[in-house]
Amino acid sequence: LFLEKLEKKDAAIIDKTTQTIMDQVASMDSMVSAFANYANTPEIQKTSSSLNMLINKSASLYDNHDGVRVDLDLSGDLPKLQLDQDAISRVLINLIKNAIEAKQEKQLNINIKSTLKEKESIVQLSITDDGKGFPSDIIDQVFEPYITTKEKSGGLGLAIVQNIIEQHDGQIFASNIKPHGARVTIELSIIETPKGTK
Repeated sequence: LFLEKLEKKDAAIIDKTTQTIMDQVASMDSMVSAFANYANTPEIQKTSSSLNMLINKSASLYDNHDGVRVDLDLSGDLPKLQLDQDAISRVLINLIKNAIEAKQEKQLNINIKSTLKEKESIVQLSITDDGKGFPSDIIDQVFEPYITTKEKSGGLGLAIVQNIIEQHDGQIFASNIKPHGARVTIELSIIETPKGTK
């Protein structure tokens, strides 16, 4: 009887240990694959693209997402930009997912806005949510690899986003808004269209 009890206890310990090891392997695996994605962000293939179309497509994936409302405020006069459509879609989806993970009320509102700043020759894109916002102690480092606000994360999401934006010669900024929420702003330069083309 004692042996049986011991075996059961041992089996439970072994089960628990095995599960812990499996969890750690899974966590390392996701970290390694995130790092591989970061290190090997494919060569950007830019084509003349509509940023608004990419925003619409990415946002439509969340149309029926429970407790999430995505409002679009897209400028009608944006010029076509030289963008890698897959990479920019990845950026948009990543930023929407991050906002959803910071949800704190029953309903999360996300606003995606595109604006033409003609004088500065840039298109500005902002994604604003009314979630928890970025922790104030890491807000200046949110784009650094391995900085994360999530318990289970490789922490490379925003580093990959920044990498893609920089490959588009753009800039990205993170800020918190009052009373609560976060805003990520992306600025992309308008590449002059060669004369003689429309």
